[in-house]
Amino acid sequence: MHKVKSAKYLKNYELEILFENWKSKCFNMESYINKGLSFIPLKEKNIFQMFKVKGDTIVWITWADMSPDFLYEKWYSK
Repeated sequence: MHKVKSAKYLKNYELEILFENWKSKCFNMESYINKGLSFIPLKEKNIFQMFKVKGDTIVWITWADMSPDFLYEKWYSK
């Protein structure tokens, strides 16, 4: 299981995520915004930017979250 150590907002719906194994990966949330009711409020970019690392993953102020393993697998390189 992967664990998120830290995350920072890049632009649009993109995050750079540092995992506990010290690998840094980028994740684009744009294609997931319309999947699931908990993600719809994240369409507002100011809401999307309001996240924190809690436990081992990223959680938004809307309580939406993503599996750290999913984030690790669905990355792209800068």
